[in-house]
Amino acid sequence: MKLSSQQADSFFELMWALQFFVNQKLGILPSVNTLKEYISCSMEEKLKVREEWVPRFSVFDNYL
Repeated sequence: MKLSSQQADSFFELMWALQFFVNQKLGILPSVNTLKEYISCSMEEKLKVREEWVPRFSVFDNYL
């Protein structure tokens, strides 16, 4: 699938907000307190968050 620049921006805005929520719920990166801080995290740190929430998909339901 190929996304337009606007669609890609929307995707990352939504994905980072979801991942920040998951991080807050699960405490994976405890020093990250704002969405802006989360967005600034390295891809390796974001991967840690993603790897934790995918098996616990119910956290996604809480986000919604």
